[in-house]
Parts: sequence; C-alpha cells; structure tokens
Amino acid sequence: MTKKQVNGIGSGMKFGFELEFTNASRDARSRIAAHMVANGIMNFRQHDGYSHSSGREWDLKLDGSAGSEIASPILIGQAGLDEAKKVTTLLADILETIEGPVDHVSSRCGMHVHVDVNHLTPAQLGTFLRLWHKFESTIFSLVPASRRSNSYCQMVRRYMRNEDDFAIFANGWSRLSNPTDRVRRWTSTFGRYTSINLDHYNSRGTIEFRLFGGTTDASKVIGNILLCLRLVQCAVEMKKVSWKSKATKTSALEMMLYGLNLYGKVTLDDNAITCRNFIRARWAKFNMPTRNAGRNRMDVEREA
Repeated sequence: MTKKQVNGIGSGMKFGFELEFTNASRDARSRIAAHMVANGIMNFRQHDGYSHSSGREWDLKLDGSAGSEIASPILIGQAGLDEAKKVTTLLADILETIEGPVDHVSSRCGMHVHVDVNHLTPAQLGTFLRLWHKFESTIFSLVPASRRSNSYCQMVRRYMRNEDDFAIFANGWSRLSNPTDRVRRWTSTFGRYTSINLDHYNSRGTIEFRLFGGTTDASKVIGNILLCLRLVQCAVEMKKVSWKSKATKTSALEMMLYGLNLYGKVTLDDNAITCRNFIRARWAKFNMPTRNAGRNRMDVEREA
C-alpha cells in the first residue's frame, strides 16, 4: 500500500502571532527594538502605548494583562517560519541580557496564532470547526493548567459538548452566505474569548488560536504555529471528519495524530516530523505524572 505523503505544512500559507512577556519597562522595549534592528529585523517598530498591529511590521507594544507584547507582520510559508524563529531567539537573548536567567513569562502571558483562511470554501471552514471540536480536549492537554482554566481562552466544548449538536451547528454555520452573519452566529453562541476566535474572520479572513501559553522558546513558538497550520491544512485535505477513531485501544494523543495524518502509514517531511514530535513532547510534559514528580506547581505550568 502506498503511504500517504504529508508535505509542506505551512507552504504558501499566511499566518501571524503575538507573544506576551512580563517586562513592561520603556527602557527594556527600547533595548529589544535596537537589538532586533541590529540583527537584521529592519521592519521592527516600538510603541509606547497600546495599539492595533498593521500586519506590515513587527510591533513591540504594551499589553494590558501581561506587560509587553510582540506582534508579527503577516508571515508566509517557510520564510515566515524562519523569521519567527529568528525573532523569538533574539527576544530570548536580549531579555536574558536585560533580566538575567529568569522566567520572562508568567501564567498571565499567552501566545496567539492567526492563520489566514481566505482560501477555504464554506464547506472546508465547517470541516475545520468539526476537526477543532473533535480534538480540542487533546490540544488543551498540550498546554499548561493555567491556560486550561483561563477565562480568555475557554473551551468551545464548554458551550457545546455533544458532537452531533456541534456538527449540526457547523453545517449550518458554513452554509451562511454572508461572512458577517457567520461571525455574528459564532460570537452569539460562543463569545470571543474561546480557544479559537472568529472575531476577525470577516475583516481579516483569519482564525485566531488563543490557548497557547506565553513563551520565549523558539521551538515552542514554531511547534504551536505548525500545529495550527496543520489543522487548517487538514480542513482542505479532508472530505469529512469522523467522530470515531479507526484505531483500537488508542490514546487520545494517537487518535489526534492519526486524524491529522501525522501517524501511521504516512511519509512526513521535516515540518511534519517537527510538528508530530512537538505534539508528543508536549503530551509527555503535561500528561506523564512521573515526569513531573517533585516539581512545584509553577514549574509544571510555566512555558519557558
């Protein structure tokens, strides 16, 4: 039997992200901006207040809940992933220079990923929603406990747990002809502060993933982005979403990896392997009690 090829996660796809961290001093932001420009990130701008990002440059600004935030421009494909890795690494380096080897994020910090879905048909958008509902609980098991109980990224399943009910909702939602009506239907049913947010779907054509914890670890940033891109990619590849696993005696982790075609009779490229290994590592970190024995609560919850 020919193995299924899983290639090009993120190839040609547009995305962006925001990273929150605790240092809110003006001096620190000035030093971060200078460090970025000195290392070749020329489209990097520092703001001393709160503002919305344009999507054309890297923005460093205040964040009301965490301290400060870096928001990326619109990034595309592998070049975008490479730039995301570079900027995150530079951020971690300069923060360590400023603050020393301490945590630069807290449980109040988050990472938000935005993925462009303008290329998805209404039916494919419905498939994405069903795919998210199916694996949301497993994806939440990949993040710290502080994110699972966070009021700004609540589970969609909290509002609609039954798969059949959600399938009916997703089918009806995807058949709405007006994007504005889709946003209103989603917001009126689930609100804005859920694990995925469709508030900008009408104006920007994006889906926002809100559940990830704050981090200055480039490998985690890339892993989170690849997971989001793979979920959207699957919505295009799949004709339907089965609620039941074809595997027997399988864990929730294996079920999701099967569902995303990252496990089983598949041939994976480098990004797909990175995505699969990242998911497995996060699962092991937060779902293997013996690994966390003897560690305090903050050690288990923090991201970086």
